[in-house]
Amino acid sequence: MKASLPVIATIVLFSSLVAERGYALDANSSGDLRLEIAASANPRYLKDWISTPSEHGVVIERLHEAHPDETIYVAFIATGYTPDSEGNVDLVAHWALLGPDGKTIFAKENYATYSYKNEKPGFVILDPALDVVLNHTDPAGTYKVLGVLEDRVAKTKTTHLYFFEFIK
Repeated sequence: MKASLPVIATIVLFSSLVAERGYALDANSSGDLRLEIAASANPRYLKDWISTPSEHGVVIERLHEAHPDETIYVAFIATGYTPDSEGNVDLVAHWALLGPDGKTIFAKENYATYSYKNEKPGFVILDPALDVVLNHTDPAGTYKVLGVLEDRVAKTKTTHLYFFEFIK
């Protein structure tokens, strides 16, 4: 059965807010590295991230269903990173797209980075975001975006899986 609209949930990215439409993520403390993968059919959250002060949340309409030729905007969001003695943060994300059979369709090492001075804990979005488009030749089913986040200052890694259903 084909749904007429993507099913979405909402994430609000700032401390201790619980909204009717979603839930909040609390920032991890330094040294407790965490990766969140956000995927949406609407790239607005990427623009909002850049233009919104850090004390305000960014709403992400999370995509759970995708359809042929629909662009999925994927972002790698980090928290719990460790700055060096001068306050510099150095992060890199690697990713893979896994098909319904669990096999890797595409993978890219050292895809997105964040290397800036940032001494305060919070959330950062790595650059660039990833655009994924599946078409009619791709099999229907559950796809996974596997992200690996590496903190090159602390020499630690963490992973996250994001699932979405591809419906023809």
